[in-house]
Amino acid sequence: MVKLSLFLYRPKHYFFRLIMGLLWLGGIAPLTLGQSLPTCKPPGESEHVLIVITNTFNKQRQVRGVLPSSFNAMTCTQSKDIVTRIGGFPSLESARNWAKRINESVGLTAFIAPPSVPVRVKPLVSYTPKVLGEGFAVLVDFLNQLEVVRNVLQGVKTNVGVVAYQQRVYLLVAHTISPEKAATTLKDLSDRGFVVTLVNAPDVVLLRSKITALSL
Repeated sequence: MVKLSLFLYRPKHYFFRLIMGLLWLGGIAPLTLGQSLPTCKPPGESEHVLIVITNTFNKQRQVRGVLPSSFNAMTCTQSKDIVTRIGGFPSLESARNWAKRINESVGLTAFIAPPSVPVRVKPLVSYTPKVLGEGFAVLVDFLNQLEVVRNVLQGVKTNVGVVAYQQRVYLLVAHTISPEKAATTLKDLSDRGFVVTLVNAPDVVLLRSKITALSL
């Protein structure tokens, strides 16, 4: 990396264009060499958003190549990753269809972020709030339906908790420092039809570490 930076400070060096060409062909996005990116905006009140981790230029180009030009796609940062944010999906079904198409076309997983519609719900049980530690949290939006909660409890083998995130209440299915484990859990739940999202754990407030069907 030190040798590269020396060349970058000397644009007229005869190796400059060769290095930039190798970076481009190798899939390293020019914008990662110093150009800052905006933080991704949260979903609107009536839209579902797809988030695809695209840390290289090749991945960004591949994803955009699948999308129609009319789609609202932008490159931004999410949880320290460079991602492609694809917004404007009016329904969960349409977002899932495009997530599947992206995966089948370029082999990348698209995470679905639900609409940020304020929902007033009462916590399912009494709680002592505390902020989660470092890592990632996999959350399920139970849509204020106890049947969804029961289905989650029956479908996972780990403890399920209750948390608050951005003034909404979610089920906490996983809290881990491993991005791979978090992504695997998210994909598994999404494939089962749950409305699931992956967020930074320090942004989440734990309300209850474990719930059971008997407590509902």
